[in-house]
Amino acid sequence: MGNTATVEQQTATSDAKVDPFQQQVAKLVGEKQVIDAEETLNSEVSSYS
Repeated sequence: MGNTATVEQQTATSDAKVDPFQQQVAKLVGEKQVIDAEETLNSEVSSYS
């Protein structure tokens, strides 16, 4: 889990064609997907209890 940020940094560094704004958007989209997934899991868990 802890290696994800390192891999993303290496990818961003090696692909210099991607501008910082697109990197920021991709980062925010990725974070939103993680949050949505966590909320979905939480609502499913609470509906079972």
